[in-house]
Amino acid sequence: MTIDTPLATAQDPVTRASGLVGRMIWILAGGVLAVVFFLPVYTDEILWKALLGRYHADGNQEIALSMIPSCRFYAKDVPWLLLPYRLFNQVLYGNIPGPLSIRVFGFALELSWLVLTWRLFATVVRPQFSSWSAGTGVLAFAMLGILPFLLEFGRPEQILMIGITILFVPLLKPAAQGIPRLKTSLLHAVLIGLGAGLLLTTHPRGNFALPLILAFSQRVLRRPWLTFATFGVILGFDSVAYADWAARWNCPSDPVIALTLRRLNLGANHSLADFQNYFAALYQSFENSDSWFLADIIQKPRYTSDMIPPFEGFGWLWIGRLVWAWLSYVFLVGTAAVIVAWWTRWREREVRMSLIALAAMWLFFAASLIARIDKNDYEAELVVPLVGIGSFGAVWVAWPSLLRLVGADSVRRMARFGVLVTLCLALISQVGLLVNYAPYVVWSWTAPGYAKGQRASVGNFGYETLRPAILAAAAKCGIRPENHPRHLVVDELTYFSFQQAYQPLFMITLDDHGWSRHHPDPTDTLKYYKSAGMIVGCQWIPSVYRTKAVADHGFCCMPSFS
Repeated sequence: MTIDTPLATAQDPVTRASGLVGRMIWILAGGVLAVVFFLPVYTDEILWKALLGRYHADGNQEIALSMIPSCRFYAKDVPWLLLPYRLFNQVLYGNIPGPLSIRVFGFALELSWLVLTWRLFATVVRPQFSSWSAGTGVLAFAMLGILPFLLEFGRPEQILMIGITILFVPLLKPAAQGIPRLKTSLLHAVLIGLGAGLLLTTHPRGNFALPLILAFSQRVLRRPWLTFATFGVILGFDSVAYADWAARWNCPSDPVIALTLRRLNLGANHSLADFQNYFAALYQSFENSDSWFLADIIQKPRYTSDMIPPFEGFGWLWIGRLVWAWLSYVFLVGTAAVIVAWWTRWREREVRMSLIALAAMWLFFAASLIARIDKNDYEAELVVPLVGIGSFGAVWVAWPSLLRLVGADSVRRMARFGVLVTLCLALISQVGLLVNYAPYVVWSWTAPGYAKGQRASVGNFGYETLRPAILAAAAKCGIRPENHPRHLVVDELTYFSFQQAYQPLFMITLDDHGWSRHHPDPTDTLKYYKSAGMIVGCQWIPSVYRTKAVADHGFCCMPSFS
């Protein structure tokens, strides 16, 4: 990594070592990303596409967020104000040919975020740092632990991550001189409103970005009256979007699931009106390092629902502990830098918007921490990259004050050491990903069908070779896609052959070993919906139907429950 500033000289051994490690990271990045592309598609990547993109197929309604049929609340009308975004999602996700399309889309967004973040940071750090140095830093952080896998997960966190990066990074540099023409500002106001709407309708956590949206609006529009008018419209839209998210969490007919959802989700907990127990459980959860998101990207023996195979070898687990410790240190340094920057630089008018942006980012972190009691690995796809962006931004803004308070030589040595440690951990993580997961590409991940050892994932490739077998198995129970079967039960693999079914039910929410283990016989639920039947992999058939299901080449069906 070449450092072109007084922070280090070309002769400094730490700088030379950083440059060497940085070049190795770039060399290995192609191989790592190639392996990452082959990761089988996880169930949440498919379910979120169904949640966002089935407006027309589901009778102009939207599916409940829980997707759990036993709630007896499965779909609702879409508020008219949200219709443009539902139609936009319909275009994106309305007709997905197979798992590979989801992986290509997620992988493209990962690459887009990497390039976008690189270019945005390059404009912030020039001329002190070269564009190459900015790119190396972004790439290195993105290569820590299993983060390369998470960054391509096709969940809404990808969209939020890109949106928040666009909102935050430009605020780290001073504003351009002059005020744009009113026509230009009005156009920008419209674009900001549309972009904010996309964030707010993509994921409930988009609400946490509202302070950052306000700061960005003022930086771009430069007219307080227009800023607050635009933000007022955004808040009005958000009230509708938030109410819609809250309504979609409703679970009136399954007390066990309802209690679980309310306990895990602060937004859904309001209907339980038991915030004391929620926050008591949240406080206890912080004793576990997994509740802080930073441990969710490290090398571990198991990940949520086996969405990624485990790391094998005790040595890699120790590397994971080092990654977690270093991320914790980086976050603490960033938090301290925010405090120093606010304490020492608030009177400097040209950096106030940068300080407000830092405060907004840390508010986002705090809100993310308390929004759920239990965190899942895939949620780190959003939070951990923002920790890196936010921490670097905080140090960047606080840098002049740190030089005065701590001493120029000490701060520069610590900075060079921090760069080298991050680069080395990224390089080791890359080697670990290649050693542990490259064999999967050859022996498992290129095979079509259900991914071996990953119970809720399906392979990206060869879906067209499976479609005839899926349709033939379904036909044995009278299930045909051209009939648009109502409330057909599908799984992650069979869904793509029956996307035009009306409000399909997903087997993962009926699984008697998972969400519905308290309700092992779903017959009453399926009769309530007059389900057109079931077509899933035989391993997904509920225990109560084992002797009744019709099997054909690994797929099992059940006839109509009407």
